[in-house]
Amino acid sequence: MKSGRLRRLCRLLLVGVVLFVVLGVWITHQFPGLTERRKTSLELLEDLFRIPFQMVEDPARVVLSRAKREAAEVFIKSTDLPDDVETRLVDLIHQRRFREVTVPFVSYLYDLYGAPVGADAQALASLRYDEPPAAVADETGDESAGLSALLQQSRVIKKHVRTALRLYDALFLRMPTLPEELDEAAVGDLKTIIREIAREFLPESDDALSRDIEENQYAAALQELLEDDERLRAFSECFADFIRGLSDSWLRSFLRREGRKEERLAWVQKCLVENRYHAIADYAGARARRGLVLHLAVDGLEGKLLEGLAQLSSGDRSGSGARYVIDLVRQHRLPNGDLGDPQRREDGFPPPLGDDIQELATSAPDRPEYLESFKKYFFSADARSVVVNVATVDTPTISVRNLPVIFSGHGVAGRFGTGIPNFSYLDRRTGRGWYFWGSDVMHMRRIFGNREDEIPHGRKRPEGPGARTLFERLWRYNTVSCMATVDTGAVEKISSEVGVAVGEVQRNFIEKVIVLRFRQRAEMERELNRRRRWLMEHRHLTDSFLGSLVWDAMDLKTFREHAEFLALHEDEGLPDYVLWYNPWPDHFAHYEGPYSDAIIGYRGEYDRLDFFFGKMMEVYESVETVDGQSTYADRTLVGVVGDHGLVYTPEVVSADELLLDAMRRDGKAVTSRKLTVDEGGLPAIRGRDTIESTRPFDVVVGSTAGGSYILDLFDIDGLQGDDAAWQRHPDYHRLRSHRLLSGQSVDWIEEISGRLRGVMDVALVREYGPSPDESWPEDVKSVVRIVTPDRGEARILRVAGTGGGTLYRYEILGETDPLDLVGSFREFLVPSGGPSPEDALESLERCIDSPTGCDDDAWITVLSFTLRPDVVHQYSHLYDTDRAGTINVFPLRHVGMNSAVPGRHAGEAFGEKNGAQLYCGAGLNGSRVQTARNGSVPVTLYHWLVGDETFRAPESDHGVSPAEQFGFPSLLEHPAFEATR
Repeated sequence: MKSGRLRRLCRLLLVGVVLFVVLGVWITHQFPGLTERRKTSLELLEDLFRIPFQMVEDPARVVLSRAKREAAEVFIKSTDLPDDVETRLVDLIHQRRFREVTVPFVSYLYDLYGAPVGADAQALASLRYDEPPAAVADETGDESAGLSALLQQSRVIKKHVRTALRLYDALFLRMPTLPEELDEAAVGDLKTIIREIAREFLPESDDALSRDIEENQYAAALQELLEDDERLRAFSECFADFIRGLSDSWLRSFLRREGRKEERLAWVQKCLVENRYHAIADYAGARARRGLVLHLAVDGLEGKLLEGLAQLSSGDRSGSGARYVIDLVRQHRLPNGDLGDPQRREDGFPPPLGDDIQELATSAPDRPEYLESFKKYFFSADARSVVVNVATVDTPTISVRNLPVIFSGHGVAGRFGTGIPNFSYLDRRTGRGWYFWGSDVMHMRRIFGNREDEIPHGRKRPEGPGARTLFERLWRYNTVSCMATVDTGAVEKISSEVGVAVGEVQRNFIEKVIVLRFRQRAEMERELNRRRRWLMEHRHLTDSFLGSLVWDAMDLKTFREHAEFLALHEDEGLPDYVLWYNPWPDHFAHYEGPYSDAIIGYRGEYDRLDFFFGKMMEVYESVETVDGQSTYADRTLVGVVGDHGLVYTPEVVSADELLLDAMRRDGKAVTSRKLTVDEGGLPAIRGRDTIESTRPFDVVVGSTAGGSYILDLFDIDGLQGDDAAWQRHPDYHRLRSHRLLSGQSVDWIEEISGRLRGVMDVALVREYGPSPDESWPEDVKSVVRIVTPDRGEARILRVAGTGGGTLYRYEILGETDPLDLVGSFREFLVPSGGPSPEDALESLERCIDSPTGCDDDAWITVLSFTLRPDVVHQYSHLYDTDRAGTINVFPLRHVGMNSAVPGRHAGEAFGEKNGAQLYCGAGLNGSRVQTARNGSVPVTLYHWLVGDETFRAPESDHGVSPAEQFGFPSLLEHPAFEATR
């Protein structure tokens, strides 16, 4: 009896369980959002974007909206083009579909130059910085039109737009395709249009900062170019490739955006069909809660100088930066000393110090409006920031080497290296000499990504795949490049070439456009958030039987509308990652001097940068988060980084004359080829195949920015035809008795030390092995010899340490330390709260005297207390690539080698080697890091954005994690960043 009741009870329980399971499955089907977990932002992006969007085969499938066609037509007609050009462009934009690059090109110009047209006068007036009243009058002289008229009606900007459209017409509309090899007719057409446009530009410029001598130099060179048919042909070929490259870049960006829209829309429609409304809501929520990154890279921004100016203008004379600036001013006021005899200053050079820095160093006046934004976000007592006390940049301190580093986080050498060691270099595999002040700069993106086989006379590097931009790494994210010189993969971009060209003729314009574009994006972000909030609140909405009892048809319709709106406009909101490059502190400091009022004065380039940086931060602060508890500034990690600083050089010399010409005068029959022009000279423009031979010469030389002089030398077997020998650099010992083509023997070490005495700081050269009377430790990885004219020699040995680490041994080869590391120790560089100055100095001496050496962490720390920060590591790794030259010469602090201007970098003075590395936002607590290399900035920003798992997970295409591909460490695990993790 009992057993029967038990069986019935079991059957009832079983039926109940089955019904419960069935009901659960049914309800789960009706409301799938009840059980499916919310995915992370990255997981949702991985669902959305499976593979990087590539260039589509048929760009004609992308349609431009009717509204934008009409706006573009008005824009074209406002630029006063010749009638035939205007007709061709207007006809093409009104075709139903575009072909080739027509619409992206016109659309790009409209987005860039047309941005101010849609802005009201009040919005534009808020971006006014130091424009005199006369500058804001319209063409009729009516000053009441204000800044709006300046931006909307400027003759110079109209001319720039008109020029771009006419060149586009000449290259793409008159010629249906731009052939790889221009025929004579095509070249003739191109030369004609360039002559017409160039002559329009010769008479005038409204660039308030350009000097008469500059204008005359460029105008004279342009006039000579127009009259020399051979040079004009080379320029025409170069310019054709330049315009084609820009157009191709804009087309890829345009199509990438359109492709992303299509993929998002397809995903949304698939989710709706599958009744997965919750997935769309989760995507909306993830996008609403996401973190953002603002990456500001500034050419020529010196961190310790910036900090000191901020402290002094706040009345603080005791801070580390303030003491540095005070000492800097003191040195420049000395009648003699380390900075040279002021009587030897070149005629026409500006004075070494502006009035403003002298006032700051003398009296530390309270000027709250000066560097207001940098004080607020980085240097105030309550700033939520991380400041690196001594940020270091690579040797040589040159933009073409260091900009790719601070953009991408990759080093120069190795499997994932950029391959770009300097402003010029000799590729010994091909014999091709490179110089990036001129037409060669067009190939930087391909060199960076090791696509050198796509370049005439180029060959891929054998080491590995090369470097990748953060845009390429973040291909699933919404990314924007504002003037980055290497921007492959950006979803939207303002090209650096266009930005610099516009900034030259109309200061502040490009910064205003960038801020206006971001204000437009902020407005879209608010609208996106309104719709995201609604979708999040309706996560459980379904198109099912039970769903119909809970939700009405209008809810379903609204959900679909909001979901499709997100799919179409997601990339128009604030970007997940933006790289903003500002070139101006370096750009003008070469001519004005780095400590002049034009650069660091109360209305100089540092303060101009501060103003527009503040305006950008206001954009992030103007957008509230979905929960209304904070703003986007609270969850945006901002990184500011400089590629180098600059120093003032009152004495300029020609190393070519002092060394090579002097050797020839003394009977040494040395033959040479120079890759570069002297600093301050005009760009080097070459045609497509105008590659000057670098063989056979005894020496190939290059100079950079006044601070670096590089010699490539060759073994005699290489000079006589042995390719393998020609590719190999002779080392220190071979150079002591080096044969020239003439058969003469030269001691290059003696020649350089003797003939450059009085202007040279150090020279660096490789050592492949010990001399006959000495022995080296086992497991030596590399040795770099340091040579000075009158302070002796030393070398840095990189040795394998125990446990797989690396030790760096600094070996002084005489009685005197040629780098004078102890003498360069400065108390104001020792952080407060850190070791005492006595302990810090003792730590430095311990590493110098150690017979086994110190590791990298120890060296970079102790050297951060000196005027030669990170010198041991940098010198040791300079020759990791054979593109770095045979001998690298660096001049004394006050000397500009192969230069005609007073502002210098590329050398080894503290002011050049101290970049800037600042972080703010994203919940930081306000901390300090004593020292770090500037290549860590992009790595840290990327690590924070993608998280630990993605940062450390091996990638399928390389089998190596991003953390291992980067050439610099992330600082995210440093205690200073604890609050952000």
